[in-house]
Amino acid sequence: NALSEWKSYQRWKKERNPERAALEAKTGYDSKHAAHLFRLLRTGHEILTTGQCHVWRGGIDAEELGALRRGDLWTYDELMEAAGELKAAIDTVVREKTYVVPEHPEVEAIEALCIELVELGLQVDKNPGLRQ
Repeated sequence: NALSEWKSYQRWKKERNPERAALEAKTGYDSKHAAHLFRLLRTGHEILTTGQCHVWRGGIDAEELGALRRGDLWTYDELMEAAGELKAAIDTVVREKTYVVPEHPEVEAIEALCIELVELGLQVDKNPGLRQ
């Protein structure tokens, strides 16, 4: 197993995107993963506190996430501190139960939505003109 993992790691290093590797060498961390981390943490906090999920981050924090992705925002230590603060904020919301989402999912509503989406998909398959 160890030899297989070593070979896999060496292959990954050899085939890795050179720009991304250079950026990681400059920042000391994988800035693409860091941007995803913050997008997910912020989206999770947003869902808990507002009940909304903005997948498209434009007008919210897209510019900041872009700067993080380019390695222009934080050092590794600053990144870890900011991530810790955001994680602590999420933990506080959960611990104090100040979230706006329901305690448990509405299973019947979710099942009804799933059935509706599958049926719609089947209709589209039978009538490609519905795709518009």
